[in-house]
Amino acid sequence: MLSLGAAWTVLAESDKGKRPVGMIFGVLNNKVLTITRVIAMPWASKRQRLQGFLAWLNAMRRELVVFAYLARPEQRLCEHVCKYGAMRRVGTIFDMDTEPVAFFQSRKP
Repeated sequence: MLSLGAAWTVLAESDKGKRPVGMIFGVLNNKVLTITRVIAMPWASKRQRLQGFLAWLNAMRRELVVFAYLARPEQRLCEHVCKYGAMRRVGTIFDMDTEPVAFFQSRKP
């Protein structure tokens, strides 16, 4: 079984054209992508972050199952994405960090 570290730059439209609004880091293992970190650029608006992440997720979930386990500051984005039907929260993971982390899974389009 081969695991690969992966990183993506998330782009979104702005008044200056397409700009990077964030970075996504994860581990790719067969047909499963596990997101390990999401970083937003400080100049990106919440709307740009959401649009960029949704566009990225929609492309990824056509071919892969995407898992995300995120600490509190990062989980709000995934909670909002759940409202669009692209992800679902599947539980909480205890004893992984200093506080429980939310666990999310993509939904097939």
